[in-house]
Amino acid sequence: MAVSSLNKIATSLAQADLLKNLSADLIHLLSTISTSVHFNKGQTVFKSGDKANKIFFIEKGTISIVENEIELLKLQTNDCFGEEFVLPDGVYQSSAVAADDVVLLQINRQDFFAVLSKHHESFNTILIVFIQKMYSQNQLKHTVFVQRLDRLNKELSKAKNDVEVRTIEMIKQEKLASLGLLSAGIAHELQNPLNFVNNFAELSGEIIGEIKSTNNTTEKDTLLNDVAGNIEKIQQHGMRASRIIKRIVSFSRGNTGDFELTNVNTICKEYVYLATAGIKSNIFGFECNIVESYNEQLPMINTNAQDLGRVILNIVNNAFYALNERNKNSPANENYHPELQIITKNVNKKIYLHIKDNAMGIPAELQAKIFEPFVTTKPAGEGTGLGLSICRDIIRNLKGDIMLISENGKGTEFIITLPVE
Repeated sequence: MAVSSLNKIATSLAQADLLKNLSADLIHLLSTISTSVHFNKGQTVFKSGDKANKIFFIEKGTISIVENEIELLKLQTNDCFGEEFVLPDGVYQSSAVAADDVVLLQINRQDFFAVLSKHHESFNTILIVFIQKMYSQNQLKHTVFVQRLDRLNKELSKAKNDVEVRTIEMIKQEKLASLGLLSAGIAHELQNPLNFVNNFAELSGEIIGEIKSTNNTTEKDTLLNDVAGNIEKIQQHGMRASRIIKRIVSFSRGNTGDFELTNVNTICKEYVYLATAGIKSNIFGFECNIVESYNEQLPMINTNAQDLGRVILNIVNNAFYALNERNKNSPANENYHPELQIITKNVNKKIYLHIKDNAMGIPAELQAKIFEPFVTTKPAGEGTGLGLSICRDIIRNLKGDIMLISENGKGTEFIITLPVE
């Protein structure tokens, strides 16, 4: 190596923090075993886990010390790195990457120890400094990772909150969409009791007129009994309308409601009727054979009638959607007739509710995760994928269970079980 090159290397080594207290002779010896190397910006000098067989001194430029894609620190001119080489069979604990174009002086481990072994005092001093640097770097790693972890926790917490807010909004949309489908059914369902109320009120008014115009005591008693009967019917139908309004208001507000003694058959009939009226108003010409088979000996159970109704409504609406899709896409010669079965049973102190359609079924790859949030068989934009997830959570809250049986091309069946006690 030329004398001028040796002098230049010696000058650079003498300015290094690690070596600045060494004698000129020892610096000269180290310069004779040093090699100048160049790395372009972005190049890796060594990777974490590589065998630590060199020490590096920065002659020019900046080096990033990186671990797990996290930058621990930046090293500048006259800094050294690769101190793990002092350990027998040592490996680099972090990666070193050129932050810009750099010029480094590198010394092989074997050559370094061959020179320093003859200068015991200097060797011990450098060894202590190396160990201190490794300790400081480990402390720095800990601090950086704690800061990084704290930052990640804050980011995750914010992301979690964002997801929760978005999920709440999507659940509201799901409920509003169900209400939209129900609107015509609700109007029709309310109109029936209101018609009865109006008719019986009008009829009672006519009877009262007859009472006023007669002096026959027997006839008056008969007419008064008729009025009393009409008033009782008005009250019954008024309460029916009130019950419908109460349930719809509770549904739209998202109230959880209270547990109360409930007839599952009654809930099924109400919500299947509402869903049927709603789908017919939204899809012109929709026809479906609805087979209802209710075990009239079902015991009353203590459950949340509104939430159970929400589950039935969601599953029936999904079934109607699937039945309509198959009907639209079926060949004319298939002679396909949409059918929905609603069955209740009482077996071993459990009520079983079966809701079964003869649509196309759910693809096998989706069946295992159909109750997970945001999983849907509907095209993009036509479903949130939250309906069945909400249904599962509701049924679990009611201490029941819900399961799926589906065969591609033959249909889908949901089986809901609820405890009697």
